[in-house]
Amino acid sequence: MTTPRTPDAPPLADKPLGRPYRLECPSGPFRADLWFDGTVARRERRRVLPPETAIPCPVVAARGHLPAGKLQPAAAGDVLLLDDVFLEGAHDTFRATARLCAGDHEWPCEIREGRVHLLDVPTTAPPQGNPTMRTIPEENTSLEEIPVQVTVELAQVPMTLGDLERLGPGDVIDTEVPIDATAVVRAGVVYFGRAEIVDLEGRIGFRLVDRAPPPPAR
Repeated sequence: MTTPRTPDAPPLADKPLGRPYRLECPSGPFRADLWFDGTVARRERRRVLPPETAIPCPVVAARGHLPAGKLQPAAAGDVLLLDDVFLEGAHDTFRATARLCAGDHEWPCEIREGRVHLLDVPTTAPPQGNPTMRTIPEENTSLEEIPVQVTVELAQVPMTLGDLERLGPGDVIDTEVPIDATAVVRAGVVYFGRAEIVDLEGRIGFRLVDRAPPPPAR
């Protein structure tokens, strides 16, 4: 049991706040003096980034997940079909609606003449990764079945934290890079290749123009 420290207990180290106790064992001569620190823990202040902090902001045309076994052998000429496509249109006429992404937020936007036109207030981006990746796979799960996040980017917009805080519907952002008929395809955060936008029986797809060489076999 523990009892408040008595005056004859040996001195303890000086503490600014707290309370001393003596721990005694009824079945033996053992006893010890303890100190319960009463200092209130200070919550560390979150670091505030300066407004000039550069933030990478891709303009995303589509995203989704593909099994590694289907993505890895993809070559130039193959068409990727993704679940979330933000482009609109068909028959070689596309309205370049997209998402300007920054951290956990994304702005619905439209691309016109190399400029990003914001259409609405930002929304919270969906969680990265696939729910399948957050579960323990069965023993017979093949590595080829593991889903890989695929993203199609129309452009990268140079922005700062201060720029993002001031954004609002109707704002126009110059991409500073020409947006041509091809887009960058990424597997996770890794460059996978470039693709052109195509119409595949009424569904928008992305035909690979080239791709990064696969990693060397081990």
